[in-house]
Parts: sequence; structure tokens; C-alpha cells
Amino acid sequence: MKDRNKPYGLQHAFKEAYHQRDAAHVEPGWERQVMRQVRELGPLNQGRGWIDLIEGCFWKLAPVACILILVLSVALILQFDFISEAEIAKTFLEDSVDYSFLQMLGKS
Repeated sequence: MKDRNKPYGLQHAFKEAYHQRDAAHVEPGWERQVMRQVRELGPLNQGRGWIDLIEGCFWKLAPVACILILVLSVALILQFDFISEAEIAKTFLEDSVDYSFLQMLGKS
């Protein structure tokens, strides 16, 4: 288990630098030199693949795709009846009273 009283890592280094900021001597123009060095580093992730490039677009379009799938599913359900007319006719024909009534309607 780590000792909580002993400082660790980068946070400790930043604290020490902050406390000793008055004693530090910096040259004029140091900010410009630091920014020049940062620009010379260049981009960090040059070897990015095509999946990394479209990742941001994917998460933006995912809710739209879900809504589109839902709308198309509802349209499909409304367009095609899952209870066919044969099933409805079979239900009516199983009852003999309804069958005789359907025969009368069919002959007229």
C-alpha cells in the first residue's frame, strides 16, 4: 500500500516547481522557444487508420440510424399484414353459424 504522506510523480514535480517559481531564472522569449519546440514535435498520431477517421462521424450518426431503423420497421409492419386474410377467413369458417352467413353473402 502506498504511503499517503510521501509525494509521488508528476503532481509532486509540478508542486515543487510552483513553490520555487520565484527563485527560477528564465530568459526573455522562453515562451516562444517552448512553442517552437512543440511545433517541431508535429502530430502525435500519424499512423491513424481509416477507422479512427470515421469514428467521430459514427457516434454522431448512430442515433439517426436507430431512428431510421425504427421508422422503417413501423412502415414495414403497416405495409405488410402479419395476420393474413387466410387466417381471418379460417377464424370465421371454424364457426358453422358464421360459415352459413358467409355462404349467403357469397351467393348473393
